[in-house]
Amino acid sequence: MPEFEVRSFDFNASRPVMIDWVITNVSQEDCECEGSIGGQPAPPAEVPKVGPEDFPNVVTASANILAGDLITRLVVKTTDGHSGGGWSLNVRGALDLTKGMLGYSSWDELESDTNTYVIADGDDTVTITFLVHGSPKAAFSSGGTGKSVLAGYGQFAWE
Repeated sequence: MPEFEVRSFDFNASRPVMIDWVITNVSQEDCECEGSIGGQPAPPAEVPKVGPEDFPNVVTASANILAGDLITRLVVKTTDGHSGGGWSLNVRGALDLTKGMLGYSSWDELESDTNTYVIADGDDTVTITFLVHGSPKAAFSSGGTGKSVLAGYGQFAWE
């Protein structure tokens, strides 16, 4: 199974210490979260492999990943007027993905609670999976990035 590395910092340590996590694509039933890092929930232990095509609703969307030294901001906007934002620790890379697709279960489900998101990139494609209580509720995908440096997770809220 494909794996990718997620990195973040432990702010509870006397000095920042790099922590490495490995996330493997598995079934939805195996997806669960454990522990926390620096007050932020730990990344999902397992992330189901999903794309926009796996959901009943699909809309054109854009995603902006603004990476700072330690903190990264993710903003997603859809052509049907929905948007949201979230923060993560230490995503390595910044992208403005203006041409993408967001597949989702329903806006009611996405807006029902804070989402956990996981960013993974593959061969010239970035996929962001949005989970609510460990279950995938949406996936954003955009190709033509020419990058292979993104991986991360964080918390996200739809407005």
